[in-house]
Amino acid sequence: MDVTNAGAIPTMEAALAYAFRRHEIIVNNIANSSTPGFHAQDLPVAEFNEVLARATRPERPSPVVLGQPFEGARPSMPSFNPTLFSPSPVPGVPGADGNTVVPELEASKMAKNAALFTALSQLLARQYDLIEKAIRERI
Repeated sequence: MDVTNAGAIPTMEAALAYAFRRHEIIVNNIANSSTPGFHAQDLPVAEFNEVLARATRPERPSPVVLGQPFEGARPSMPSFNPTLFSPSPVPGVPGADGNTVVPELEASKMAKNAALFTALSQLLARQYDLIEKAIRERI
């Protein structure tokens, strides 16, 4: 089994890709805040969190059968692609020009998303540092 495709690493990579894509959409909303008729969009945060939680939930350990190798109670990380989540219009009251972007709300979402991205990237860097240290100790 490859160390990098089980556990925390693929989960953090998927969450980073999602946060990056969401950041692009939020920036696009802010850039179009004065475009007449523009409708703000966002990625489905609750849906992504649900898929992520389901994907990281540990499986029940299978019973040990004599004569078969022991796999252990390892959580499985089914692969899923965060780019499969499509942006959808954000409900809101359009202004006089038909634009639904609220710049203050978008700035708040961007700050929260940036903090999440920073935390995830730091955690992922630490995971790779641990792998590198383990390799160095072995050589």
